[in-house]
Amino acid sequence: GTLPGDMLYPVKVSINEEVRSFVAFSDEAQARWDTRRVERRLEEVEELAAGGRLNTETRADMESRFESHAQAFEERAEKIKTKQDTQSSLEVLSNFETSLKAHEQILTQIASEKESVKGEVDPLLVKVRIKLNAATKTRSDAEAKVSAEANGEFKNAAEGKLGAAENKIAEVRKYLARVKSSVSA
Repeated sequence: GTLPGDMLYPVKVSINEEVRSFVAFSDEAQARWDTRRVERRLEEVEELAAGGRLNTETRADMESRFESHAQAFEERAEKIKTKQDTQSSLEVLSNFETSLKAHEQILTQIASEKESVKGEVDPLLVKVRIKLNAATKTRSDAEAKVSAEANGEFKNAAEGKLGAAENKIAEVRKYLARVKSSVSA
């Protein structure tokens, strides 16, 4: 629960969070952790801003950490996408987008209510909006791909059923041709 400026904050971000990062084994787990780290930095900014304690130095540090964590998330999400795991990619992208959207709204509210920190919140808010727009586009592209894959799967399944039906009809025709002489009208 430490915040920037607290004595134990470096331990939190440099040791505890790094150890936690090592135990996220899969790409999906690491993407979820990167999302959580972005959330943590934004929560810290929100708490400092709400308390009127956000200054230029702290904001610059938080902005840098936010960018770093968001970049790590984007790289991890790209790895998941490259593995052709569209469903997992869509899930982590949706979670990231939702988180950014929520924090963007909170920061907007804080900036509008607390004039004393508006100058410090606004630059970070711009960065959050840029990442949010990118996440929205990437998630939208992933949704389109999932939809296309689903349509392709349905088409393939329908074509398979049609082929099976055609084969069965051909079998029945051959059977009828063989037994035609022994079957009456």
